Amino acid sequence: MKTIFLPIIIVFSAFFHIRAEYRGPRWQVYLFKPLTTIAILLLAMMAAQPFSPRYQWFIELGLLFSLGGDIFLMLPKDRFLAGLVSFLFAHVCYIVAFSQGIQVISTPWVI
Repeated sequence: MKTIFLPIIIVFSAFFHIRAEYRGPRWQVYLFKPLTTIAILLLAMMAAQPFSPRYQWFIELGLLFSLGGDIFLMLPKDRFLAGLVSFLFAHVCYIVAFSQGIQVISTPWVI
């Protein structure tokens, strides 16, 4: 039952976030941008049968870092570097998650 409502919440929250980015009010951006990411994180946490627990853990960790990056970039003070580092960590988590089961070639010229 919960998995039915979360995608609906994600779609509506994303819609209101994008609408607020273009038309305002600004407080809706501060509300709906993190709310969308939190709802996506909750959906990932409720996955019935993940590919592997390690995969799910890295996806969830990546979403947490993405949420942190969103929040840092929304803050009134300049937190660009903190946001950039958060998104870097998020992407590293996604790379680890998506590259599971892929054999890494250790030939120096490929790297």
